[in-house]
Amino acid sequence: MPSTARLVLAVVILLLTVFSAPIAAQESVNDENLSETVARIVASVDAPEIRVELGAACLRVLEQAPDVELERKVRLGMGIALGLINRFPEALEHLELAGTLSIDAEREDDLAHCLWLQGVACFNLGQLQRGLQYLEKGIVAAESTERLDILWRVLNIQGLILEQLGESESAIDSYSRALEAADKFDDAGGKATVLGNLGIAYMNLGDFGLALNVFTQTHELVIEQGGRSALQSSLANLGDVCINMERFDEGLRYHLEALEIRREFGSELELARSHHSIGTIYFNLEKFEDALVEFEKALEIRERLGLEPEKALTLTSMALTLTALDRGVEALDLVTLGEELSRQLQLKGRRIWVLKTLGGVYESQGQYEKAIEAYLASHKVEQEQRSLKVQHDLAKFRAEFESKEQEQKIALLSRETELQESQLNEQRVARNALIIGVVFVTIAAFAGWLAWASLRRATKRIQGLEEQRAKAEKLESIGVLAGGIAHDFNNILATVVGNLCLVKRATVGIESIQDSIGDAEIALHKGEQLSGQLLAFASGGVMKLEVQSLKSLIRGPTEQVLSNFETSAKVEIDPALWCAEVDAAQIQQLISNVILNASQASKPSSSIEVSANNVWLEEPNPSGLPAGPYVRISVVDDGVGIAPENQGKIFDPYFTTKQFGGGLGLSVAYAALKRHNGSIECTSELDVGTTIEMLIPALPDFVDAPNLSEEVVPSEGCRILVMDDEPLLLKFLGKALVSQGHVCTLVRNGEEAIEAFQNARNGGSSFDLVILDLTIAGGMGGRETMAHLLEIDPDVRAIVSSGYSDDAVFANYSDAGFAGALPKPFTLAALSKAIEQVAPIHA
Repeated sequence: MPSTARLVLAVVILLLTVFSAPIAAQESVNDENLSETVARIVASVDAPEIRVELGAACLRVLEQAPDVELERKVRLGMGIALGLINRFPEALEHLELAGTLSIDAEREDDLAHCLWLQGVACFNLGQLQRGLQYLEKGIVAAESTERLDILWRVLNIQGLILEQLGESESAIDSYSRALEAADKFDDAGGKATVLGNLGIAYMNLGDFGLALNVFTQTHELVIEQGGRSALQSSLANLGDVCINMERFDEGLRYHLEALEIRREFGSELELARSHHSIGTIYFNLEKFEDALVEFEKALEIRERLGLEPEKALTLTSMALTLTALDRGVEALDLVTLGEELSRQLQLKGRRIWVLKTLGGVYESQGQYEKAIEAYLASHKVEQEQRSLKVQHDLAKFRAEFESKEQEQKIALLSRETELQESQLNEQRVARNALIIGVVFVTIAAFAGWLAWASLRRATKRIQGLEEQRAKAEKLESIGVLAGGIAHDFNNILATVVGNLCLVKRATVGIESIQDSIGDAEIALHKGEQLSGQLLAFASGGVMKLEVQSLKSLIRGPTEQVLSNFETSAKVEIDPALWCAEVDAAQIQQLISNVILNASQASKPSSSIEVSANNVWLEEPNPSGLPAGPYVRISVVDDGVGIAPENQGKIFDPYFTTKQFGGGLGLSVAYAALKRHNGSIECTSELDVGTTIEMLIPALPDFVDAPNLSEEVVPSEGCRILVMDDEPLLLKFLGKALVSQGHVCTLVRNGEEAIEAFQNARNGGSSFDLVILDLTIAGGMGGRETMAHLLEIDPDVRAIVSSGYSDDAVFANYSDAGFAGALPKPFTLAALSKAIEQVAPIHA
């Protein structure tokens, strides 16, 4: 039996022995020593292929007897091993699962490690924007745990990705931070690695002298350390800068020396770079046949490894070489392919060069119109890149001088105050001069007093309006952030809620598991409430206004909130209470928030007074509302009250004086009432209590609105196409739909959805229903995709799904061609109901 098989069998037997033993032995499954032992065995094997086999064997055993800590370590080890053998898609899958398990275990240091490796995998797969998202989270995790060894690596790979995107200046910022972290960690090897990448960034910006200084410093550092593996990178970097400085003979010597070391110690990726660089030197020395041979070697390796960004570079270099050899047709094919790759991967800096090369090839073929188009396209991309640089510089300038701008504003306000005081002094002098008059002295004094009183009232009113405007602007700016958080939070909640539903359905009768799932669902419901508050605070969603009776909207949330407290409520609602045109969900939310705030502030076993009555406001009024009919809702508690210095802050987001509570409740209530053209006011006295009074515009002529709800009968058996860019959510939807008896096809973006839809039509098996995510990061979203599907089939039936409830498309989905909407997060029941309402009726 080969040694590999023996080792795999040994580990599997070890695990099976433990997991199949009696209960006393099974309890040792969670023993930390076992996790450490097995993880150490898997990590100690040098050959990555064997480590992958060992990890897969462990995971198969863990399916029978789960051990979360052991699974986390095994998946992390498998992700590293798969990356070493260039199986990056599989590596990314295991690393994402390891990261999720690290979050559950509150192991933020391991999470930082996973996020760094996920960024590396995305870099090698050409998924650059996705990689940046992982790395931004990795930086936060590494900084919070002070893992400098991980931090410099995360920042270094972030710089490499920014380089690929043509953002060399941003890359230099990342490398500078990485260099600082490596220096603090006293990692000489890390410093050498980052210095090499920093030199490349300077070289891409055209500062070859500075790049040469950095590369020379790196080379000296590597020689001090010893080790030929690091030496080959420093030699290659020196060779590259010599190429850019047109010192080709010197550059060739460096690269040939690096190539010899790489053949012994280097990876295939490094070999490909050596061959490409040597080909570039031969091209500049007009040894075109030799250059073509080297480029072909580089291309063969890069195609095998799936390195799309590097492949685009080599294809363009080969096209230039073929053009020089008068093989224009072949050159045109290659450079066209290179341009398509650079466009798909959004490599702006590289695409400029590729487009210019394409123009040159067209020009050499006499296709002058196409040559002009290519040159104009390169100019357009160059302008876009320049615009991005200007935006970056502007943001940096604003950050650096923000404090000075604040000082200037303060100085300006002070100067304006001085001018106003000067004007008032002039007015006083003029008034005193008028008083000299004998006949009109009394009239002038009285007129002056009236003018002063009017000015005082106007000033107070302006100050009040300015305070309201400042508060609204503050809420709006924080609301943008809250909306983004809520959208991502909804995606996560949708995945977890759905999978819990599936697990719960599969384990009916197992009481302990059912209890755990029930607790998890309660916690998730609280998370869903928080998400709803964030969205309500952010923008409130698109208002779904209906004429409603406010009686149930007040009484229902009051009873529900107070059922969890010792506090009781005395509710007095006018039987003839007017109706109002409101968003019922937002009104219930704000009532719940105000009642919850009052109950938390009340004394034990006390009572809250809740009242609602009709009022008619005249102008002017203390609330600053237009004259007309309103419903006034009052909530009175006998709690500790609010200190005078805090009464102006209670509607600010996250302001709270309680030991518990999030501080969003009254902010949400304030925002909701403003959107309904109403108002909310607070009066309070310490140790006496607090009164919250709300006013909502009313409709005296309307009676209670009818209940339009309907019961939906579920059905099965549809062919469904699902598009979503969140992998875990997409996986859950697939399992959920199959469990309901449907056949589904899963895609991640609009382009894939259109292709799958067209192929199904051509194959005679069209989809009965399409579910489209409204927002796709970096790709075609639901609205654009739906427009294309309607061109293919005007009768297509589709549901739009989104975590953003404030998008106009989501509220008015029929205008965009959709037949239904499914807000995130959702349960299996909500998913089934949405499908039943939209899916075509089968005979």
